[in-house]
Amino acid sequence: MVLLCQIVNYPDIFQVQCMPSGCNAVLRYCEVSMKLNEFCKDRIFMIPWNSHDSWKGHINYMIPKLSSPCYVMRTVKFYVSHNTLKIIYYSYSHSIMNYGILFWGPSTESIKIFKLQKRIIRIMMGCKRNQSCRALFVKLGILPLHSQYILSLLMLLFKNKHQFPVNTEIHHHATRQQSNFHQPPVYLTKYQKGICYLGIKVFNKLPPYIKDEFENIRKFKRRLKNFLHEKSFYSLQEYRVIHKSLWNFRTRLHNNQDRHDRKELINR
Repeated sequence: MVLLCQIVNYPDIFQVQCMPSGCNAVLRYCEVSMKLNEFCKDRIFMIPWNSHDSWKGHINYMIPKLSSPCYVMRTVKFYVSHNTLKIIYYSYSHSIMNYGILFWGPSTESIKIFKLQKRIIRIMMGCKRNQSCRALFVKLGILPLHSQYILSLLMLLFKNKHQFPVNTEIHHHATRQQSNFHQPPVYLTKYQKGICYLGIKVFNKLPPYIKDEFENIRKFKRRLKNFLHEKSFYSLQEYRVIHKSLWNFRTRLHNNQDRHDRKELINR
């Protein structure tokens, strides 16, 4: 059985339940897709209905909605403080960008939303359009789009952690990654871009001092947000590169400590 979608409280739209994964469901699926596309035109969430679609429609739908906050910021920035501007940002911009970010966050089209976010940040701080925003994000305490995606992804993983096995449940070997979530071997790109697979992959690359607090939601979220604010990641690729450099640094530090211990033993 394949759960396609479930729309409730709208009698003019088909309510799709669990349908058999056979050819008998194809005609109804196409009919429901057409109905829901008409329904979603006036809503904020534009859903891709087949494997050839992307989140381009939804992202293009968001762009005019994020252009209005730019005008608001330009109008009021001379009369209010930065704290008030941050309240306006979270009310008019953040709520739109964070909606459904778990689905369209890794899309290549999300760069358009990220550019609009940086434009809003530059307007808030009164900077030129070619100035780097990385330091501005840190100063304002606002997460860049992809850092917000990482935060939302890991919060979803935390709420559903009982559904994901750790490596100690798969094997009993004392490895360095025994406390990490088990990452299943998959080869389909579509599955690798899914929420579950990316969530496990992102969590396993967290620094140990953050993963150690995974049982406490408050401490875990606080340390995670501080880490994301400090690093201000502009992409998932940047997150992976920084993790790799941190791992190499810890390895070199560990090797240097071993050399130091060996020298002390020789001197004794």
